[in-house]
Amino acid sequence: MTRLSFQLPSTTTAFPLLLCSSTDGLVNVFDLAIADEDDAVISVVNNKSAVQHFCPMPDSLALNSVCVVSADEQLAVYSLADESISDADVKPWDLREKLKCDYAISLSLRDAGVIIAVGANKA
Repeated sequence: MTRLSFQLPSTTTAFPLLLCSSTDGLVNVFDLAIADEDDAVISVVNNKSAVQHFCPMPDSLALNSVCVVSADEQLAVYSLADESISDADVKPWDLREKLKCDYAISLSLRDAGVIIAVGANKA
């Protein structure tokens, strides 16, 4: 496991969530209000590349999507609400090219949206 995130019930989610990811490229989303481990899995997202950072993106009282940054600095947003969109349909974009940076530091959820912290080795 390379990343773990826990969200308590709040104004953004109606139930406690656990999200975890690893170098296998999978992001697993669990509803901790469900006792049975197999039934608690809400979604599994396949990023197809090692996950460096991720951030749940709730809308109202439902978790609708997950923002993921891979180890090769590719950012992708996966829908958890729309089953007609497969993980293969998601087209990631290169943070290094779009934000003129060398690496991603973190992702965090704020009221206005997701904040992406990036860095560069050169001026």
